[in-house]
Parts: sequence; C-alpha cells; structure tokens
Amino acid sequence: MGGCEAPKNRKLEPLPTSVIRAYITPALLGGFSRACLALFTFSCGTAPMFVFIFMVRDLVGITDPVWLQVHFSSSSIMFCLLAAASALVTGLTPSGAPGRLEVREVSARRLLDDIEPWLAMFSATLLLIPISCLVDAYTNVHMLRIEVFYFFAAILGVAFGVVFARFQDGLWRLLPPDCCVANAIGFSATCRLAGIGIGNFFASMMLGIFKASCTIEAEEVQPVAAYAAHKACGYSVVCLTSAALVMLSRHLVGGVPDIIVVHELSRSGARRHSEFSRPARIGHDRP
Repeated sequence: MGGCEAPKNRKLEPLPTSVIRAYITPALLGGFSRACLALFTFSCGTAPMFVFIFMVRDLVGITDPVWLQVHFSSSSIMFCLLAAASALVTGLTPSGAPGRLEVREVSARRLLDDIEPWLAMFSATLLLIPISCLVDAYTNVHMLRIEVFYFFAAILGVAFGVVFARFQDGLWRLLPPDCCVANAIGFSATCRLAGIGIGNFFASMMLGIFKASCTIEAEEVQPVAAYAAHKACGYSVVCLTSAALVMLSRHLVGGVPDIIVVHELSRSGARRHSEFSRPARIGHDRP
C-alpha cells in the first residue's frame, strides 16, 4: 500500500503529524470510515455482556456469593467459547482482497447481507434478557430462570462472534488501495475499544440511577460484604438502549456501499481536474 511506504532517510515526525496520520486521516476514507463508525456503535451496544454478574444476582435472583460466582463464570465461559467457535466458522468462508472499487462495493453489500440477521438476533436477545426475572416468579424456584438466562447468553455469544468476525473481514476488504494499512486497522481497533469503554461507562451510570432501596447481604462466609441491588427496570433501560445502538449500527453499515461509490467518484474527478489544470511543459518533449 502506497500510503505506508516510509522514506529511506526517515526522520522523526512531530507528534501532531503522527496524531493526524493515525486518527484523522483514517476517518476520511469514505466507506471504511463509515464501517468503523458502525463498529463503534455496535461496540457501545455490547455493554450488557459486561454486567452478567449483576444480571445473575438481580434478574435471576441468586444472592449466595459462591453460586453467584459459579453461574457468572459458567455463563461467561459459555459466551466466550460460543463466540470463538462462531467466529472461527465464519472466518472459514473465503474473502476477497482489498483494493479495487468493484471489490470493495461488492464486499460492502456482502457485509450488509451477512451481518444484518445477526445484528437483528443480537438486538432481539438484548430486549428479551430483562424478562428473565419474570420466569417462575410465583414459584420462587430459580432453576428455570437460570436456564433461560443461559439460553440468552448462548445466543448472544453466537451472534457476537459472527458479527465481530464479519466486521473484521469486512473492514479489511473495504480498505482503499492507497491507504496506510497500519493506521487504518489501528483506527478500527481504537473505534472498537472506545465503543466498549464508553458503552460500559454509560451503562454503569444508568444502572446507578436505578439502584434498589435495599441491599442484599452476603452469607456468613463473607459477613462484611453487602451488594447494592439494581431494579429490573434499570436493566430494561440498558438493554433497550443497547439494542437501539446495535440497530443503528446496522443502519450505518447499510450506507457503506453508496459512500464507497461517491467517495471514489469524487476522488477520480479531483484527479482528472488536477491533470487538466496542470500547465503544459513546453520544449521538454522534444528529443
């Protein structure tokens, strides 16, 4: 890729120049930048995955510290294993090389077709998670409630693995031919991590607003500990917001193909204009 070739006598460039090359230039790459924005939005919507331990306690109703850790660990391990397996299966499908306009436009449309049903499944599962507290509410037996929560965690794991793998593959194939690959891929990773961090921050704030008036005391093995509970409506707000962000990510991905075409046409028009406006060199073409 031409944008990454370093000069032979490379000098240390100023910090503002490095920041611009790492964060500003990749944000102006047309369809790739739009896909990175979609990845950022999706990452913001994954916040409920990081509060599993609170869901097991407040929605499922397990307050014993030992069993709380057991079910939190089991559901998290199951989520990670299913996400890794689905990402591996998804990654076995062939992908095209980045570069030409036709390849990138087709890749963007393929990304939309492949990712749309899984984004919808991920979003729908987020909306259904808060109803875990309504299962067997009158019998006060948590076994069925635990099974329902594990089922939702499994669906989230599979959908997350597919979406993550499709995003990684799609971003690679959406790279323009003259961009700096290192800066572009680093920018996409920054978008993903920033989305996860920001999503968790605001999810914690929303849960803090819906704190329950009472606390759940731990058992005698930890007599000093006390856990502040959160109301079910707080998880409903968090999951509803996350589901909306996931669907917004789907909308952003849908606009990538058209942006690629418009961006490429504008660049080719600018190149032709610069060629026509270039002054003719008189007398240099003679032998």
